[in-house]
Amino acid sequence: MSNVKVEGKNSKGEDIVCYVRRPNSKDLKEAKVYANATVAKSIKAGTFITRSQARDQLKLSGIWGEPQDEQLKELSIKITELVRILQTGKKEGKQLKKSEGREIAIQVIELRNKQVELLTKVNELDEYTIEAQAENDEFDYLISVCLLSESGDKIFESVDEYKEKAADEPYYFAAAQELQNVFYGFRKPEEIANSRIEYKFLKQFNFINDKLQFINKDGKTTDKDGKLVDDEGFYIDEEGKRVNQEEKMGEFLDD
Repeated sequence: MSNVKVEGKNSKGEDIVCYVRRPNSKDLKEAKVYANATVAKSIKAGTFITRSQARDQLKLSGIWGEPQDEQLKELSIKITELVRILQTGKKEGKQLKKSEGREIAIQVIELRNKQVELLTKVNELDEYTIEAQAENDEFDYLISVCLLSESGDKIFESVDEYKEKAADEPYYFAAAQELQNVFYGFRKPEEIANSRIEYKFLKQFNFINDKLQFINKDGKTTDKDGKLVDDEGFYIDEEGKRVNQEEKMGEFLDD
């Protein structure tokens, strides 16, 4: 596979072009050695927590337990049921209208969002585990050796130099994302969305545009309920002017 071109801006706002190459077997071996060495330091210092310990801590604190496991299971079952309806176009043997399919697709999106929200609690603690540390160190090493200048030379002399400079240069982050795509097969959020049946359905029947925004029959962007919005998500009128959507308070009796 050829190197992946990355275009971005440096800390001075200047245009930068660099390339990400696929790690070879030597890179992978050295990355493991580097990660193991840093993990060994943490173990020696006693400053670590394992994923198993993290899960136990989540259970002890009441953040995660059988209720959450059951909720996650129920979400998965419901999503599977709704996806099947989108695949067949039928519910309980009845052929559905496109508008009904739209509502089902929206339900799937909302259920998947609930899954992500539920698992976020686990993932937040996971980043502090020794396993996550090893994975991060391994990846840092790989990006330090696989990021090349426009002329094809290594940009960094060492992984330490990459860690020191990465936070100050915006395009390094874009390059790291590309390495994730190349090495781990990661995909951008919009690519993941486009591969899912709920978005395929909505695009096929022109309920969303290429930016995955909801649209009406005239192609104007809306929210999921069909109300007109601009590209920033603000409600607008037919002329494109933003409108006040402040919630009105109900009437209350005096104490």
